[in-house]
Amino acid sequence: AADWASLAPEAVLCLRCEVEALVAAADGGTAADEEARDAALPELPPFCKALQAAVGTASAASEEAGGSGVANYSLVQLLRLCPRLDFADEYGRAELEAALCALLKTLSIGDELLPLLAA
Repeated sequence: AADWASLAPEAVLCLRCEVEALVAAADGGTAADEEARDAALPELPPFCKALQAAVGTASAASEEAGGSGVANYSLVQLLRLCPRLDFADEYGRAELEAALCALLKTLSIGDELLPLLAA
């Protein structure tokens, strides 16, 4: 599996695009396409840790003047990936729900993240 702990905007964007391409290929594709998709999808607990780290980075950057653009970009990419995740793990679902609820309660997030959280 890919390193979802890296919060560099380029790495997160590439990983999200890879997963979305594999999900699109697996829809109506072969068993090999489904296996590639399943291998690329992150497990929920490591993904939640990456999401929480991105929230912390975005919150810290928003406290500084004008420094939230890059940090928010990584967070947006992770939030866009949430609908593609495998929610079969009950513990992982609860952890993701807690992380998203905590993010909603954070006052330091930008308004541009609200539509992604509501989806």
